[in-house]
Amino acid sequence: MGRRSVDKYAAPVQSRSNAKSNFQKTPSIMVTSLGRLFVLFVLIAIYSAPSSQAFAQSPAGVYRGEWRSGSNGHRGPMRAVVQPTSDGNYQARFSGRFALIIPFTYKVALHPSVDPNGNTFLTAEKPLGPILGSYRMTAVADPSGLNGNFQAAGDNGSIRMNRVR
Repeated sequence: MGRRSVDKYAAPVQSRSNAKSNFQKTPSIMVTSLGRLFVLFVLIAIYSAPSSQAFAQSPAGVYRGEWRSGSNGHRGPMRAVVQPTSDGNYQARFSGRFALIIPFTYKVALHPSVDPNGNTFLTAEKPLGPILGSYRMTAVADPSGLNGNFQAAGDNGSIRMNRVR
C-alpha cells in the first residue's frame, strides 16, 4: 500500500451530513457575535455621548468671558474657577477688571439645582455690607459655558463665559 500525499492547505473532507450541520451552526454564531458587537457599540455610544444630564452633576471647571452692566454699560473681562465642596455645593472664585484697570476678585458659594430638562442652575447670594447690600447671581451652566445675571449695589447685569477646562 502506498502512502497518500496530504496537502496541509486543503480543507478537510467532510461527510455530507457533517458539512450540513456545520453550515447550520455558522449563522447562529454570526448572529450571536453580531448581536454582542451591536450591544457593545450601543453601550459605548451611550456612555461616551455628551449629555446635559451628565454635565448637570458637575459644573466644576474654569471659565473665561465677560461681565456687562445693564445699568451703566460698563463691562470687563472675567474669569471663574468653580470647584465642588463637600456639602454638594460649589465654591467659585471670580476675578476680573472694572474700568479696564481696577482688578477685583471674590469667592462665593454656588448652590446647584437641575430642572426637568437637565439644565444646571447655579445661584449665589453674598452680603456685601450695610452700604452695598447683597450680591445675587443666577446662572445656567452647560458644557460650553456659564451664562447668567447678577444684581449688586444698585447695579444689575450679565455674565457670559466660555468653559476653558
